[in-house]
Amino acid sequence: MIRPTDGSLFAFAGLYSIWTKGDAPVVTATILTRDAPEPLSWIHPRSPVPLPQNAWEWWLDSGQTGDETMLLSAVEASETVLGESEAYPVATLRGDGPQLLKPLG
Repeated sequence: MIRPTDGSLFAFAGLYSIWTKGDAPVVTATILTRDAPEPLSWIHPRSPVPLPQNAWEWWLDSGQTGDETMLLSAVEASETVLGESEAYPVATLRGDGPQLLKPLG
């Protein structure tokens, strides 16, 4: 499990595009990823790009130009969020319930 140590929520940076194919609108979406920082690399070499809460409004502003500078700014802002997160193994998914979120060991 990966979670912010302060109990706040994660919001991951993503992109979408709406275009048409014939007469039908098509929506495509993706989530931004980056190299996983060392404390999380044991899980996977890539990590989603989490945004700090003070960047949510900026990221969701439809007036923003989605360029390389914006993407690099999001990755840089994610350092703080990932640095203030904790990760630990949890129980294998069998059934359902809050007991699955308890740290192992």
